Amino acid sequence: MAISIMVSATTGWWCTFAQPMGVDLCWAVSASAQELKPAFPTYHHLIFLMSWFVQYGLPFIIVAVTLVVFSKRIPWRNLGLSLLSVIATLLLAEVVLRVVGYRPGQFTYNSGIHPVDSLIATEGFVTDEFGIMKADRNFVNDRYLLHGKLRGVSTWFGDSKAHGDIFLAHGLGKTLRPDNEFWRVHDSVVEAGPSDFWSHALIDYAQNPINSEGFYSIPFDTLPSDRLRILLLGDSFTWGFSSLDRTSSFANILLARGHQVYNTGISGADVAQYCRIVDRYLEELRPDIVILNFYMGNDVAYFERPLLPHVPVLFHTNAGHIHSFQNGVQFETKEAAYANVIRNMVIPPTSTANRWLSRTVITTLMWEWLVRQGSVNHEFIAERQRPIVPIVDWQILPMMVRCHSLGIRFILSAIPTMESGELKGVSSVTGLFGEVVYHQPQMTPGMYSIWDDHFNDEGHLFYANYLEKLILTETRTE
Repeated sequence: MAISIMVSATTGWWCTFAQPMGVDLCWAVSASAQELKPAFPTYHHLIFLMSWFVQYGLPFIIVAVTLVVFSKRIPWRNLGLSLLSVIATLLLAEVVLRVVGYRPGQFTYNSGIHPVDSLIATEGFVTDEFGIMKADRNFVNDRYLLHGKLRGVSTWFGDSKAHGDIFLAHGLGKTLRPDNEFWRVHDSVVEAGPSDFWSHALIDYAQNPINSEGFYSIPFDTLPSDRLRILLLGDSFTWGFSSLDRTSSFANILLARGHQVYNTGISGADVAQYCRIVDRYLEELRPDIVILNFYMGNDVAYFERPLLPHVPVLFHTNAGHIHSFQNGVQFETKEAAYANVIRNMVIPPTSTANRWLSRTVITTLMWEWLVRQGSVNHEFIAERQRPIVPIVDWQILPMMVRCHSLGIRFILSAIPTMESGELKGVSSVTGLFGEVVYHQPQMTPGMYSIWDDHFNDEGHLFYANYLEKLILTETRTE
């Protein structure tokens, strides 16, 4: 009975005390090592053993030692052994929490943002006068492609979060090219000689992957073509994360198969940007098909984000990628957006107690719990009440109507998101796509990267085949 009570108590600690950090610890306690692997690929066995020990081993030790001590079978001084076991457990918990990403003084877990002494914008992306965030073509060409060499290892690693992947895919020469569909088709076109816009564009794109409009795409053109013209809308999945080589992404596979693919996928983009891209480029490009690759993560929006000139959806900084639009509030500067995030993430050094409690992860969690109980004063950013139904339908419907009015086919494909080792699709969001026709690929967890939950090479190939079937179905119904 006593052990059962202790097990319930320690389980409750995992589920409630540490829950605000953003990791589902209730799931972590009950999951097997294999189930933990997709979320924690490197340390899943360690986390499994730690959670088992905290949930079952520690209660057993505490109850056993307590019973022995109070039955007077050993001297009272041995009560110190039980205290030492508790201390050792807390130290082990501190180590494990730090290993998986928790930071002292940071009470809200955020793997993408970390506090910095001085906020600095990183190069690689720009936002135009229409509010469309895109790649900085001059930066990519000057830093990587035109010079054909790195400007120092440390500089490149700092920039690799922006476009180092493009350099690896397009700028290192033939020796490091993968044997994939894109490069095989490219080499055959080079050998035979280009004969139309698609073949010319393919050769140019291999050397200059960021086009004049700032997208990872072949050049935008208005010439008539016998080939199928496809406009891709999307975010990092459409950009190509996390294919081993970006030329193995589903967009590049479709391009290699002979379609004129205009890829406007940008990491961090949202439906508001997709709408603006359609407004800006649809009549100019006149594609045969528009494909919206809707990600069932950050694309599910509940508040309308205004697109302002030169204000990006993400501020790219040395602290991480910070959303300019947070909880229905638009921030026009990186400093304001950063300050808003930090306020709900880091213990403020406003008192001696706060400074001491921010020294370890365990005491940081304790501070956050005390705040939630009202024992410590801290003013969080007030959260707006989120509507039950997302605003996505009335964002997407005008795009569909406009495409159809121009005789352009529109395909909405919902990409499932990976959460705690499981895929979640449209049915997981209340009221999503109530009036909008959509398609959803039958992905499997093995098609996602264990590092960042994007498609791996297998996933990109599967998704390319899936889209091609949808495209053929649409063209047959004309």
